[in-house]
Amino acid sequence: MRRLRNLRRSNLENIILHQQKLKNINLTSKNFDDSQIFLIFKDEKLINPYKLLPPLFNNWTQEEIDNTISDLEGISDGGAALTAYGKLQFEEISMKERGEIECALLKYCELDTLAMVMIVEAFRDIIKD
Repeated sequence: MRRLRNLRRSNLENIILHQQKLKNINLTSKNFDDSQIFLIFKDEKLINPYKLLPPLFNNWTQEEIDNTISDLEGISDGGAALTAYGKLQFEEISMKERGEIECALLKYCELDTLAMVMIVEAFRDIIKD
């Protein structure tokens, strides 16, 4: 029971920590700006951080979007990431579209890595006791 309480406390600390901007929690990123916040609550419920990732082709014109061959809207889960990576194998894809997909994949993978780090931090807190 003591471990469970400590796990809850460490998870709460992680949640509070990751509700702040990157620059305030001493993390750096090659894919997000310093104002990025990963954990956001709305009506006391945690918003899925993957759903907060920006959509693909966000600043593109409708004509540019219509001319893409990837047929992707965003990358917010592992299946979409796998599909996006597969689309990058097409030689016909334009460099601009390729760059947009690569950027989205890097953001998705960085968020995934952060989630794994948070899990390891929680396990370390359990092992301490």
